[in-house]
Amino acid sequence: MLKLHNLKIILLFLVITSCKNAKNDADTLYYGGPILTMEDDNPQVEAIAIKDGKILFAGSKQNAKRFIGDNTNQIDLENKTLMPGFIDAHGHITSRAGMSQAVDLSPSPYGTVNNIPELQTTLKEYINKYQLDPTTPVMGNGYDDAIMEEHRHPTREELDAVSTTHPIIVIHASGHASVVNSAMLKLLQIPEDVKDPEGGHYRRDPKTKRLNGKLEENASFMALMKLTALLPKPPETAGLSQSLKDFLAAQDEWFSYGQTTICDGRNHGCGTYVAS
Repeated sequence: MLKLHNLKIILLFLVITSCKNAKNDADTLYYGGPILTMEDDNPQVEAIAIKDGKILFAGSKQNAKRFIGDNTNQIDLENKTLMPGFIDAHGHITSRAGMSQAVDLSPSPYGTVNNIPELQTTLKEYINKYQLDPTTPVMGNGYDDAIMEEHRHPTREELDAVSTTHPIIVIHASGHASVVNSAMLKLLQIPEDVKDPEGGHYRRDPKTKRLNGKLEENASFMALMKLTALLPKPPETAGLSQSLKDFLAAQDEWFSYGQTTICDGRNHGCGTYVAS
């Protein structure tokens, strides 16, 4: 029979060993594809072990085996590349959220609006699909004159051809300009003889000197703020406002592209959101 003293030593050894192994067991082990570390002296490894959201080990697959425990989730990358999350140094997540309810006017490869007739058709189809009342404002977002076939912005008259009763505003992909139709000019009380605001500009037809509908910089921002104030606020559902739901959807979209830190460039300063 073992002496009590020896038995205590053996039990102590087993407890220490058990604690040590449990402490070193990874929650997740990645392997099976290029793993980029962004470290100059060791830019690529075969495996990486994670525990409690922290990296335990990065190196060869053979050496990573000592971190595998009974509950370690082993993920085979199947030749896909694993790399650190992207940092969005200048983004506009709140703008994306605010435009989520707008008509998508993006060109290829993101959308289908590659010329002005397609822009007009998309707006008309939206109005018909939702059977909007004749005076309901319509907001479109994402058109890009640099990619569209005409290589120019739509005009007031071309938006009037979509509707003379629906106030319409379409926002450029840059977010720094927009185009409105005559009904929107009337709704926003922008007269033909309007003066340019500081830091903004109202474009005019070079021949007639009549507003052509294009609003630049602060002229566009002021129009959007005024329109937003005029629109009714949607009711809350499940305790969440539509604005918050749109923001959370935009956040999920950012994270789906591998962004793990989000900087909102239109905040006062820079708001940062980090994935957990």
